[in-house]
Amino acid sequence: MIQLIAILCLAVYGALISLLVGLKHDIAERLRVDDSKAGILFSGFMFAGAVGVIVLSASIDLLGHALVSRFGFGFTAAALLLLAFCRRYGQYLSVYVLLSVGAMCIISVGNTLLPLVLFGGGNAAAATNLGNGFYGVGAFFVSFFLTGSLQHFGYRATVLFFAGLLLGAAVLASLAEYPVIDSHFNFGDLPAVLTSSFFLIALVTNFFGAGVENGVSAWANTYMSRLGAADKLANRVLSLFFIAVMVSRLVTATFVTPANTPMVLLILALIAIVTLVVMTLLKNRIVAAVGVVVLGLAMGSVCPNIFGYMFSRVDPAFHGTAFGITFATGLLGASVLPYLIGAVSKRTSLRRGYLVNLAGAVLFGLCAVIMLMM
Repeated sequence: MIQLIAILCLAVYGALISLLVGLKHDIAERLRVDDSKAGILFSGFMFAGAVGVIVLSASIDLLGHALVSRFGFGFTAAALLLLAFCRRYGQYLSVYVLLSVGAMCIISVGNTLLPLVLFGGGNAAAATNLGNGFYGVGAFFVSFFLTGSLQHFGYRATVLFFAGLLLGAAVLASLAEYPVIDSHFNFGDLPAVLTSSFFLIALVTNFFGAGVENGVSAWANTYMSRLGAADKLANRVLSLFFIAVMVSRLVTATFVTPANTPMVLLILALIAIVTLVVMTLLKNRIVAAVGVVVLGLAMGSVCPNIFGYMFSRVDPAFHGTAFGITFATGLLGASVLPYLIGAVSKRTSLRRGYLVNLAGAVLFGLCAVIMLMM
């Protein structure tokens, strides 16, 4: 049961992200606002999550997985109930922020449970990859069925349906037996963990790794369009990118270990660098499409690899706090690099903007080299 809960956390988080993104157009029509203002809702969710995940993840070290898991699922279900009945923009924005609280509890519980309950607790890197592969499963199924559900059943019924699913997950979370961690959280030991060299290099590596992955996903369909691809083809390439990310994590789980993680990261960085160089040199739609998919395969497992490496080096008593800081750093990178790509593209071209991704991949590779030498 507890293995199911760990994987369910990642699938639910992926489904929730896909749901909140997918509702943007419907909410814009309901409120009669433009896409930019509707997009602020999800930005608010992500920003609140980046800040809140540090505290919410640390609560796992203090309160345990069981309490945080049940609260996360239950609170998210309640927030979705509120979302179904929102009528004004301020209400939507407030509920999106509330949803980030439950979502960060869910993602934190899932990622910190995975190394303890999968593969006998002996391979944190494989466990985080396998579990995070189901993030893509949840996101894919929601994106696949959401449009049809909104058309046939309407906004309110669709959101209430998802709220019911979260309530069901809360019930399952209440029935599960959670692992007992032998170590005990001690604030006095925390500074030594958070200032250790391996933890700091994991933070920097995750910043650039998450930045490159999201830099590709944020601009992939626009990049294809600038090369003359139709909107349908451009969006299809973006869908293939997310499928590649999911496949990357599931496949990597079959061979990665904490010991070989630095070498795996270095190889992935080299693949990303070569791919980005080819994409920026050749103005070809087919090359660009293949490049986007290859980047999904290369960068998809990066963050789970880093989480697994970090978990293998940190006492389980501090997994929640360490994950929260690492995850927040990744969210920061996922915001900064796409923004820089847009800023450079505005002044020059998107092809030159993609040089930001190339620089990020190079720095990510240098971090992998440092990690390999430690």
